[in-house]
Amino acid sequence: RALFIEINCYQPNTDLVSTVTMCIEFTSSGAIMSSFDISSSSLLRPLRALTFDGVYGSTIGLLLVEIVLYVMVLAYIGKELNEWRACHQERQPYFVGWNVVDVINLILFLNVIFFRVRTVYRTRRIDWLAIEFNPEIQSLLWQARFTDRVNAINAILVFIKIFKFTEQHPKLGQFTNTLKCAASDIGNFLLILILMLMGFGMGFNLAFGSD
Repeated sequence: RALFIEINCYQPNTDLVSTVTMCIEFTSSGAIMSSFDISSSSLLRPLRALTFDGVYGSTIGLLLVEIVLYVMVLAYIGKELNEWRACHQERQPYFVGWNVVDVINLILFLNVIFFRVRTVYRTRRIDWLAIEFNPEIQSLLWQARFTDRVNAINAILVFIKIFKFTEQHPKLGQFTNTLKCAASDIGNFLLILILMLMGFGMGFNLAFGSD
């Protein structure tokens, strides 16, 4: 048996929408276990910035920068499509090297754009003055959390792509060129190292894991 308590709340001082889920579980042995989960996000901030509803100029500026970034992403997608068309006409492979990283990066950006627009649209339709509990707010907070995780992966890919441009420099490209030449040897070494570490990890876990 379990008792769930769910609360939606809005914090005006931080402009955050939060949902709190508390669980009290009664086990068959008579024990009581409790747990909770709190999710918070600034769901209303983009919508308020679009409608100029009591937000700072910096918030509107950040929203404009985000829109410009999305326009640049769409333009970059058009450039990649032209490159793919040229490779297809010349019968050359496209999904090689940095092109694979570019495709993954752009697909993640498209997901972020879709979810951001969808979140703003769904946020606009919610009656925030209603007294009844609205489960859609929980869905929006989960969606915002998922978007943040996709952005985190994208940030890593963007920084990795810096090496794509340093290759063109004779001195800065020495590191990446060295890694390319030694990739096969490094891969074999890492495989042996991982196998050894897994063996030590399993052995020590069996020996001391119960402590």
